[in-house]
Amino acid sequence: MSSKTGNIQACIQAAEKCLGDRVVLIGGAAMQLLGSNRTTNDVDILVSTKENISSLVSLLAGQQGFSNIGGELHFGDGETVTLDILTTAVDTVTLENLGPNLLSVGRIRVPNLDYVIR
Repeated sequence: MSSKTGNIQACIQAAEKCLGDRVVLIGGAAMQLLGSNRTTNDVDILVSTKENISSLVSLLAGQQGFSNIGGELHFGDGETVTLDILTTAVDTVTLENLGPNLLSVGRIRVPNLDYVIR
């Protein structure tokens, strides 16, 4: 496993540990968790439209492994990965309207595959 892949997996676990069910993993990292061979260079999480992203960045930046570099969250040593926090994905997708289209992979919530590929 490359250090980038290891950092992506560790970033997902650290974000979930800190934020719990306040987040849904989306993007390439979510596809990897669902078994895809898709490569990714970052971790994208979706939070409620009611969340204050600046507060979440500050909270995560204080956790082991995370750093805030110019307002951008990074995780890991060496080949770091970027953690993007979003309130809206693909123009209209929000945490609030994902509703029944979520599933859990371990403790990580992701959109279900039918929803992702529609």
